[in-house]
Amino acid sequence: MGSDEIAMQALTLSDNWKSLQFWICVALGVGSIIFSAKAFIEARGAKKAATKARTSLSIRNIENELGVEISILNGIPKSITYTEMRKICLDLTSKMARIKEIIIRLELIDESDVQRIEDVINNLNMALSQVKPDFEGGETKFYIFNGMSAVITDTSQILSTIIGKIQAKNLLEDTGDK
Repeated sequence: MGSDEIAMQALTLSDNWKSLQFWICVALGVGSIIFSAKAFIEARGAKKAATKARTSLSIRNIENELGVEISILNGIPKSITYTEMRKICLDLTSKMARIKEIIIRLELIDESDVQRIEDVINNLNMALSQVKPDFEGGETKFYIFNGMSAVITDTSQILSTIIGKIQAKNLLEDTGDK
């Protein structure tokens, strides 16, 4: 390739901007960049919406589970046996450990309320250990319920308070107030 041919190609390339095909390609290129940028922005918005929906669903599940536990606690019959009460306490303890981790991760309540959850579960389990019958004489009627009624009521009230705080925080975030 000689210097004349190279000069002729350079001249031809510099004249490309005069052709319609050049401008069509430029328009398509710019359009595709704009379209890609808009798609990226919309994808980020969709990700934020999905995260918010997942968080909202987690909050609703926590509220429902706490509500079920409150119903169980409030519905404990006076004639409950130690074995039945132990099962309720074990179920509540395991659910509260799982719920507590979600509450902490989502920052739904402050640390003092998390501590109250831990304390109330510890108190419930301690009260259960204190009413454990010796099984030589068996259980007396209403012994378990009477021995634990104050702790059961306290547990129910604290869980109700936690639900209220979670709902209040969620409502404030939904309305944009902080």
